[in-house]
Amino acid sequence: MTSSSALTQKIYLTDFESQFDEEPFTHDLSLGFGYANIRIGDRLGPDNQFEILRKLGWGMYATMWLVEDHQQGRFLALKILTAYGTLLERGAVNEPGHPHTQELDIMQKVSTPTSDPGANNCMKLIDSFYITRDTNDHLCLLTEVAGPNLEGVRAMVATDGAFPSKFVKLFVKQICLALNYPHTECRVVHTDIKPSNLLLAFDSSITEELINILLEHRSVQTYPMRTVDGVKMEAFVSQPLPLPGFDDVDPVNWVIKVADFGSAQFIDRRTTDRVQPVQLRAPEVVLGLDWNEKIDIWSLGCLTFELLTGKNLYEASPSSQWSSEENLLAAQLETHLLTRVPPHLHAQCKDVSLLLNQDGSLRNIPEDMMYPKTLADVLSVYKKAPINLDDPLSEQELALSFIERCLALDARERDTAAELLQHPWLNQISCRPLRSRLQLQGDNVVVSE
Repeated sequence: MTSSSALTQKIYLTDFESQFDEEPFTHDLSLGFGYANIRIGDRLGPDNQFEILRKLGWGMYATMWLVEDHQQGRFLALKILTAYGTLLERGAVNEPGHPHTQELDIMQKVSTPTSDPGANNCMKLIDSFYITRDTNDHLCLLTEVAGPNLEGVRAMVATDGAFPSKFVKLFVKQICLALNYPHTECRVVHTDIKPSNLLLAFDSSITEELINILLEHRSVQTYPMRTVDGVKMEAFVSQPLPLPGFDDVDPVNWVIKVADFGSAQFIDRRTTDRVQPVQLRAPEVVLGLDWNEKIDIWSLGCLTFELLTGKNLYEASPSSQWSSEENLLAAQLETHLLTRVPPHLHAQCKDVSLLLNQDGSLRNIPEDMMYPKTLADVLSVYKKAPINLDDPLSEQELALSFIERCLALDARERDTAAELLQHPWLNQISCRPLRSRLQLQGDNVVVSE
């Protein structure tokens, strides 16, 4: 296969807005894509069991669809991996930066029946199969149906991107539950905890009502016909389930599901060290140190700050003098009142000559350009955030204490998800289980009456 990493990155970042409305449907396997051509009404799977009803969303390696299971009388979500994503799952790509992914294996592990309460906050795999198109083979993953992600919800109900702290605590406690289960029982690191991978879920009766609203009152939407690279295509608009009204579902009853295990890694069977979105990347990953499930905790700390303020805690902007990772590391050190990597961490680094000098200072960012500050200083900048406008100082202090426990620079000093669940900031938050018609019986998921 031709090398695609550099070309794919260039296309992915610069050409989508000008050429495509959503997924780049003409970019084939050789460019690192290869989206299956799926149309509303298509029947897929064994015995053509699953009918495509609506497009729910898309990503770099997959599209997501609402389907009806005509054998069991239920609605499910169907993730169809690109041809390239399917090859990554099979370990058939030998390219730097594009490691063997393990989404199917990991979702099977995470979906194993268990009494751990955190399993209810992880997206469940129902089944899997392959389809073949002219683009190549495509792995298909069937999961339960969930609602919009936190990124979409934030645009609808948050104030300048920031949620009230009582909602943030509800979200964060459920994310802690969701992380504790794969970390401890499955030995899995998610590596991609961010708002777009956190979905709202509701009781089965509410979910079915939302599906009916989508199907009966919101027609299939398409973009105007486009011709790209000589190919004509009328692309489908992504239509996630609507958000229920507050009178129908009180936001305190929203349930968070951690989804998209496409970048997840088995802790003891890792296939790459290039993990996490750069702004959420833990310092041990930046420095090339050994890492484990604690990198998810670092991301959680960054995410908590983002949900409270509507802004990223750390920026990672490259310049002509320094890389995005060096800028990120500088920002991480600043919030720990440092201008150099501590000696005990620097001593463990394998090869960071592009980032650090021998004394632990940054190679390209002078210390006099760094501005150490506390997390409290950073939080206070966002004066219109609900936590600064509406909450007492004690609430701010507890929230900052929680975030600091997530963001210990040394991963060995960082709290586990189980320890964070005991933090006083989350003490008064209760999470109720969902009522669902999909029930696990042995290795099978069945529809209860």
